[in-house]
Amino acid sequence: MTVTSGKQYAVGLRKAQVLALNSDGYPSATGTTAYEGVEIVGAKAFDITTPDARKIVHTGNDRLLAQDFLPTLDGASATLRASRNDYATYAVLTGTNEVTLGESKVIGYATDKQGSEPDIALLCYQQSKDATLKTRRWRSYMIPSSNAMLKPASMNDSAAEYEYQILPQVATQHIWGVDFATATEGFTEAQLVETMTTGQPWIAAFKTVANNSTVYLFNTARPATTTAKIHVVAKAGTALELTTGYTVTTLGITLVATPSADEIMVAFYEIA
Repeated sequence: MTVTSGKQYAVGLRKAQVLALNSDGYPSATGTTAYEGVEIVGAKAFDITTPDARKIVHTGNDRLLAQDFLPTLDGASATLRASRNDYATYAVLTGTNEVTLGESKVIGYATDKQGSEPDIALLCYQQSKDATLKTRRWRSYMIPSSNAMLKPASMNDSAAEYEYQILPQVATQHIWGVDFATATEGFTEAQLVETMTTGQPWIAAFKTVANNSTVYLFNTARPATTTAKIHVVAKAGTALELTTGYTVTTLGITLVATPSADEIMVAFYEIA
């Protein structure tokens, strides 16, 4: 099993995965079929703005006596730039509808839904090299809770580029519903988290059906590279990662006992 070092050189932006969240703040899976949200196809850049800390200067006797820091009163923000617009993806991000008129598609911009955008989670990742071994790794940002707004592309002699304004919220848990903990992460709140993986990271969610299926399969196009690369299987709402009661293969998850209804299960794993 290859263990990442936490030291890497990274470049580019390979993929951006957007997951709609339900009213409880968990990925909005609807059944036993893997819910993977939507991919921002043609993702070009994910730019993060983190405000500076407040610098406090203590003075007296005509000179500097001491200086200190206080946390910023502003939040982090991000911009995701993509070369392709996808009306279905835009509808997920804005809570509006993609409309079919005859054989054409219609979507609205700057609508009265601005300010009421749905809650989403976001996973963006780029390729990297392990700083020691110089082998392929992947660096990712995960935003557990956010809102997004799309700025329409201009029309000129440059290739069209679509800009998503991302507003990360202060979250108390990972995308898979496990709480941040001082004993584990060293913090209890965050706007975004960073990971380093051997394979490309991915998230899949499921909604259980009472006394029905115990088998929850990943998308056949995105199996896990190995079972060791299935890092988290969590039942959202329990605030804890599952450690027993299931088995995994590279194709998915099998529960030992039939579940109760409407439980959200989330897997964080690596794909080829």
